[in-house]
Amino acid sequence: MRPAGYGQFDYPFLDGVPYGPGRLEGFLYPDTYRLAQGEQSPDIIINMMLQRFAREEAKLDYAQKAQAVGLTVRQAVTVASIVEQEAKRNDQRPLVAGVIENRLKLHMPLQSDATVEYALGGHKSKLTPADFKVASPYNTYLHTGLPPGPIASPGEASLLAAVEPAATRDLYFLAKPDGTLVFSTTLAGQNANSKLYLRS
Repeated sequence: MRPAGYGQFDYPFLDGVPYGPGRLEGFLYPDTYRLAQGEQSPDIIINMMLQRFAREEAKLDYAQKAQAVGLTVRQAVTVASIVEQEAKRNDQRPLVAGVIENRLKLHMPLQSDATVEYALGGHKSKLTPADFKVASPYNTYLHTGLPPGPIASPGEASLLAAVEPAATRDLYFLAKPDGTLVFSTTLAGQNANSKLYLRS
């Protein structure tokens, strides 16, 4: 069977995206899809998901909003995919996007655990020091800037957060045991939050 990333899918948001295994990552819109009998072929299903993304992109005027914050659509979807994986609450997604925006402006590594997990091939309950050194262009502890492409398929809240980030000075965040995030502007603040919320 031909891998999805090598298929001929004609959508403007895929223009210039190189063919390969991760080509469609981020653009397969997460939703519930009803399939009629005989619609189970991979290409039909993939096209349904890409068409759903295209509708969402048009509804949100996404290309225009991405351009307004200095991003291409694919770059914005990449930011949104990191937001999707890092923030579990919709109200915190713009805050995460704000941290990403601030770090990009300062040429700081994003240091997103979610990108490391993607580089490793899946979720881990706890990353090890060796994990943070994994040789991959998706490892944002080792590489500055955005990873080469999206790491997940973001929903509407994350897509919007990427192009409408919160106006914040925060550069750090961490997840508390309940999954909510706490933010800080300095490394000292991040370390204090770590001691407060992540005591073993």
